[in-house]
Amino acid sequence: TDEVSLFPMEIGLALTGLGMGLATGPLMGLAIGAVASHRAGTASALINVARMTGATLGVALLSAVFSMAHVASSGLQLALLFGGFIQLVGAVILWRVTTPAMGRDS
Repeated sequence: TDEVSLFPMEIGLALTGLGMGLATGPLMGLAIGAVASHRAGTASALINVARMTGATLGVALLSAVFSMAHVASSGLQLALLFGGFIQLVGAVILWRVTTPAMGRDS
């Protein structure tokens, strides 16, 4: 039989969950801090809607990537790599948007 270790994939899923858990607090703080205090509830709700929409679209997209492989272990590996790449791109974009440019007046 051809056995494939799921351990690296389990590590990837655990790191994804850890990253999402660590990002939620600062993201909420950034969103709520960017609006007037009487709009904090609206900002929080919009972040939650965006998070849930992103999660739904992410599951759909990664499921499509998974099914393209036609082999479960290869599909899971491909989906995790693609998802990780998308997360890294998102992190770089967020870092660039939220970090003040060098030499820009505050």
